[in-house]
Amino acid sequence: MIAGFGIAGFGVAGFGVALRLSWRGIRRAKGRSALIAAMVGLPVLVGTALATVTATGDVSVKEALAWHVGAADARIEDAGRTRVEQSPDGEIQVGRGGPARPWTQAEVAALLPPGTRLLPVLQGGAPYRAGRWYPPATIVEADLRDPLTRGMFRLERGRPPAAGGEVAVTPAMLEHGVRLGGSLVMRGRAPQRIVGVLEPGTPMRADVIVAAAGSGLAGPTATRSWLADTPRPMLWDAVSPLNAKGLVVRSRAVIEDPPEVRMHPRAVPSVAGVTGGGVLALAGLVVSMIVLQVALLAGPAFAVGLRRRRAELGQVAAQGGDGRHLGAIVLADGFVLGVLSALAGAALGIAAAGAGLPFLTRLGVATAGPFEVPWGQVALVAVLGAAGAVIAAVIPARQAARTDVAAVLGGRAERPRARRGLPIAGVILVLAGTALTLASVLARTGGSVYAQRGTLALVGGVLVTQLGLVALAPTLAGLAAAVAARLPLPLRLAGRDAVRHRGRTAPAIAAVMAATAIATATALAASSEAAAREQRYAPREVPGAAVIGGWALTDADWREVRRGLAARLPGVTPIERWSAPQGERTGVLAWLETPDCRREGCAVSTPSVPVGDVRLLRHLLGRADPEAEAAFAAGKAVVFDPALLRNGSTDLVLTSYGEAGEEERRVVPVPAVAARPQTRTVQAVLPRAAVERAGYEVTLEALIVDPGEHRITPGEEEAIAGDLSRVYYSLSIYVERGPQSGVAPQLLALAVAVALVVLGATFTATGLAAADARHDLAVMHAVGATARTRRAFVAGQAAIISGAGVLLGLLAGLVPGVAAAWRLTARFGTAWGWPLSPEPVTPTIEVPWALLGGGAVGLPLLAMLVAAAFARGRIALPRRIA
Repeated sequence: MIAGFGIAGFGVAGFGVALRLSWRGIRRAKGRSALIAAMVGLPVLVGTALATVTATGDVSVKEALAWHVGAADARIEDAGRTRVEQSPDGEIQVGRGGPARPWTQAEVAALLPPGTRLLPVLQGGAPYRAGRWYPPATIVEADLRDPLTRGMFRLERGRPPAAGGEVAVTPAMLEHGVRLGGSLVMRGRAPQRIVGVLEPGTPMRADVIVAAAGSGLAGPTATRSWLADTPRPMLWDAVSPLNAKGLVVRSRAVIEDPPEVRMHPRAVPSVAGVTGGGVLALAGLVVSMIVLQVALLAGPAFAVGLRRRRAELGQVAAQGGDGRHLGAIVLADGFVLGVLSALAGAALGIAAAGAGLPFLTRLGVATAGPFEVPWGQVALVAVLGAAGAVIAAVIPARQAARTDVAAVLGGRAERPRARRGLPIAGVILVLAGTALTLASVLARTGGSVYAQRGTLALVGGVLVTQLGLVALAPTLAGLAAAVAARLPLPLRLAGRDAVRHRGRTAPAIAAVMAATAIATATALAASSEAAAREQRYAPREVPGAAVIGGWALTDADWREVRRGLAARLPGVTPIERWSAPQGERTGVLAWLETPDCRREGCAVSTPSVPVGDVRLLRHLLGRADPEAEAAFAAGKAVVFDPALLRNGSTDLVLTSYGEAGEEERRVVPVPAVAARPQTRTVQAVLPRAAVERAGYEVTLEALIVDPGEHRITPGEEEAIAGDLSRVYYSLSIYVERGPQSGVAPQLLALAVAVALVVLGATFTATGLAAADARHDLAVMHAVGATARTRRAFVAGQAAIISGAGVLLGLLAGLVPGVAAAWRLTARFGTAWGWPLSPEPVTPTIEVPWALLGGGAVGLPLLAMLVAAAFARGRIALPRRIA
């Protein structure tokens, strides 16, 4: 027996020999090598393609410089007349002022070096109609004949607009039915004739309308900017003084060579509530789990490769090779296959990204800027893939280093040796991971440092637990075989084979277990979160009611909506819901204030206090209430919570907001009575007279179809939504159907993905085991075993791997699943710091028994049936047996 393992001191020349031997073995075992290459290369391919698509779609200001500044030296934008702080590329702006006297071109020119030429560019927006109404398109008002605008747009067809009444559109608008030579209809503007099609100088597919300079199409509230042709490049030192005046500058020289600038602290990107350096730690943990899964999937193939090369390794040992040499040869298998597979996967991933980007762009899934390959990320993905293959070969390499040369050369099978220290280490890791996972529930959510530690503890605990279970996998394989000893003969033989070849069985069981554990935890957390949302669901309307509403609607729009409803729902009279208008200020929010709200604050939904007539009151109460209706007709409010009533009146809080965000708050006492609705969706109902007494006019906000008069079917809802889109883009219909759980499709997709991993690992290990057990199958055939018995033997091998892996994975995933569900559902108690419930929120734990039970029974059964179906029924006997 040879001791020692490693390549330390082996030498470069010696390892080169190991690489040549490995390459010869890979070419001989093409099927097994292709299997390992697929396991390693596919994750690399997917990771590389995602990184490339993301990098290509992440268009920086520098890449879209022509869109922002054209051929000018800079673009200067009016941001008010107060100091503004900006990033060098102008994308981040802090301290942008509110409404102020607009800058004039002469004022801007006075701040720039003599000889500077300015070209005005206005940018606004307006919805447009092409068969139906579409959301506001960007309107750019500029003279595209000026050389300074070169690069902002590229003419595809027709010509640029030259006078008022003419516009050009982007290709994205042509897809909506707009056509060259036709008329473009926009809200609040005269029809415009389309004279050209222009491709914007940005890869973002957007609806852009280009109008001639001075046409006024951008509107009075358009953003004002100027393209500046300066005598010399505008450097960062020249940008800062303009920021102090309230102007934002995108300078070509600064964007191409940005300086190091420290800005005020701002929102930090987060992932799962983790920010800063915690994101790297979280990414490292997740990547480690992925590499571990790849290594476990590829492990059985290396284990079988070791058994096939025992004779070759024995000859190397007989000629003076020691444990380092044998281990290095097997480790070289992982290195060569890992490097080749990672390189191939990276190359194919880049090619797949390039080929798929046009399709993804048309679907709107991705944006296509200049094709960019993030070589650093691609290299990292490739290194991780190759590392997975090397890690998968470590245990077989250690086994090779301990090869019993006498047994190999004598043709005898080596007796498996159980490692006593490994199960102890596995138990310690499982206990430590479980403790770390349970500790994660002690942290509170909300973005604090404790929440970050909780997330890291949860993911880290799962990883540590999986490592422990991997260490326990050989022992668990022995336990599974012990259980199989009480079963029929084919299953007993399969159990004995699993114990004899633990190096092949244990990684497969561990791979199935790891995938099942992650799926169990994810399914439990998702089901619990969906159950918590359902328990705490607050209906927006009376159950079954349909609400049609929107914003910026005219009386003509409402008349068209009424005509459409009358045609779709004959005999149905919608209920009107009114609200305070958006007069001179940008909006009015009305609610009723209780003493608790005055002390602690309350989360307010809109509309919390609708305005209407007796029909609206009866609809919201869910019944007729003569006393409440009489008081309502007399001008009193009807509140749905007695706590809102004090001495026969309630406090109506009216908060309006100006264009700059300034707030004006008024508290108006309103006579009121209390009533109890069947379903409480609002605080109260106000008659129009009460709002008008407070000095506000009311406008129609929504039409409601009472379910007592008619219940909208899904087909009617779809038809009405289509009608509304032809009236105005902001109109929509909402039907209150209670909580709608969206978790079922997600869990189904998760179940399919896990099933593929489980079946893939099972079939890989089973196929390798069947090929490795040809001698045993031949012996069974020679002593009279039928084809059914041999198929049952193969099915038993699949049952042990999938059954043990799935059952252990279900158990291993329960603790992290409960911890994740606890953290997810406990957050329903607060929102943005406002208490939503006066009582402590009890976390919700919902176990998806049907999904987990179906996986526990169905996956092993499916694996058995498929393995038995594809098992060889006829055996070619070797001469020594025949």
